[in-house]
Amino acid sequence: MRKIYFALMLTGCMLLTACSRPTIENTEAAEGIALLAAGTSLAEETVESLSDINIAERYGLNPSDIEEGYVITSSENGKPDKIILVKGKDRTSVENIEKSLSNVLINLTSTYKDYPEESKKIENHLFKTRDTLTLLAVCDNSKDLEEVFNSFT
Repeated sequence: MRKIYFALMLTGCMLLTACSRPTIENTEAAEGIALLAAGTSLAEETVESLSDINIAERYGLNPSDIEEGYVITSSENGKPDKIILVKGKDRTSVENIEKSLSNVLINLTSTYKDYPEESKKIENHLFKTRDTLTLLAVCDNSKDLEEVFNSFT
């Protein structure tokens, strides 16, 4: 009887926790990057806008696919740490953005293959798309950023 009572209490608590998770309505990339930046552990971070054609092209992104986007990188030399958040204009744009960010991840893997600590960060990356918003995070706390990203609507 105690086991059943405990299971019911645990299920109730889990349901209350899941239902009470706050969501961030109509998140724009600028708001999202601010929230993600607050949760990062990047040393001496730099934030760049992907509306700058040169920055977008540096990451292999087509500027015409991007409605809004930002990159947070570590200013420390020899670190692959970066967070890229891009809002695509439509579904086709999102697919193009995902392909470009996949290439960024492949390039990072190749560049840091001889550095075990940095390779582990890259292995534990977060690459996720939700609606028209795509996130690539390579940093120590990428799994913590997933919770923030999942709260975007």
